[in-house]
Amino acid sequence: MAIDTQKVEALEKQYGKLPDILKSRRMWCGSKILDIQDDEKGTVIKRKVPYNAVTGSTAKSNDPNTWTTFKMAIRGIAVFGFDGLGIILGNGIVGTDLDNHADSNGETPLTGEQFKEWATQAVDILGGYAEYSPSGKGVHILNSGHLPDGSVNKGHKVVDG
Repeated sequence: MAIDTQKVEALEKQYGKLPDILKSRRMWCGSKILDIQDDEKGTVIKRKVPYNAVTGSTAKSNDPNTWTTFKMAIRGIAVFGFDGLGIILGNGIVGTDLDNHADSNGETPLTGEQFKEWATQAVDILGGYAEYSPSGKGVHILNSGHLPDGSVNKGHKVVDG
């Protein structure tokens, strides 16, 4: 299968800001943004679904055989037309997911400006690498570390695998 080298170069530039400590790990995959029906809420939500960047099939967070290197994941995006890059959390990588989702009445807890201020403070405090979530209504932050045993989700999600 032919590789579009210009696409690979553009992707390497796009994702070039990722820290080397993340790029050096074999925890990468491609990702597609899919509309998933949330039957409980009766809505469709966007989810970032991991894909094996070597085979093009779905990747699994509990199967290292479906993960690859950063460089191969970039190539996989170009070959398979994935929407973007994904990283598998755990093994020293912790992800924080900040959201401003609407409640059951359709109300968001913070205005857009309040959420932006809160998320900016969180990114400043936590450091690491940050990006907007696929919905555009949240922020993902990646850091090196492990969660302490007994960690509790308090309105935002922090995961390490």
